[in-house]
Amino acid sequence: YVLPPLIAGFVTAYPEAELSLTVMPRDELFARARQHEVDLVVAGRPPRGSGLRTRATRENRLIVVGRSGLSVESATWLLTGQGSGTRTTSLELLASLQLTPAQLTLGTSGAAIAAAREGLGLTLVHEQAVSELLAAGVLTTYDVPGTPLARPWHLCTSDSPSPTTQLFLEHAETDA
Repeated sequence: YVLPPLIAGFVTAYPEAELSLTVMPRDELFARARQHEVDLVVAGRPPRGSGLRTRATRENRLIVVGRSGLSVESATWLLTGQGSGTRTTSLELLASLQLTPAQLTLGTSGAAIAAAREGLGLTLVHEQAVSELLAAGVLTTYDVPGTPLARPWHLCTSDSPSPTTQLFLEHAETDA
């Protein structure tokens, strides 16, 4: 939901460029970037000491959503998988609220959103990922203390990005 619009504009401007997109937990993405197995990571802030640099940021907010009629205190909380920054933030939010609800781990944000859409519980999610479901009234936003959370996307690379990566970063900055 963040990259496809950027990719679409980029491949229109640079049709000869080869791109691939891999979705994986934050920790694994940063580890692969440190090993130069991926050129660009779009995620939360890079870990300290990772050797990666934030080259650009994009606005992002985390909100709590679910089907209408659920209780923040008693609903099951739908979590992303281990290593996910959103999972860590969700657990920190629950701890700050002194809530210990039932939890269901679903792996990806997409799976957590699908489960919320089916009424299985609440999830902390990137606002962009659910904007259409909110507009259609399928999901509703829950007013939870401490939310929404400003969590900008960071576009991170090594100190010497490839020429294609540099072009993509320039495109992302002008498309902001």
